[in-house]
Amino acid sequence: EELDGQLKEMEAKKEALEGNILEVEKGRREVEARIEEYGEEKQLLYQKLTEAESIRSSLQEQMSEIESNKANLEEQVAEVGSNKQGMEEKMQELECGRKELE
Repeated sequence: EELDGQLKEMEAKKEALEGNILEVEKGRREVEARIEEYGEEKQLLYQKLTEAESIRSSLQEQMSEIESNKANLEEQVAEVGSNKQGMEEKMQELECGRKELE
């Protein structure tokens, strides 16, 4: 009878352990699911970071191009100003020449 009681006690402990094992398995699956979810989030964030870096690089290239175009335009404006001054001097010379001819 004592052995029978011990056997029942052991059976109860075995059932409790099996229940614990099932809970641990359930917890493990939940943790694995979260790890997978975080991995996917990490991958999406990395993709967004890569896209942002690409956009930043493109914007920097565009800014460099704009700066280059600005420098070219400033050079052209200076050249036009120089040409204008030269034309004004020629016009004055022609005006003086015309007055001398009169």
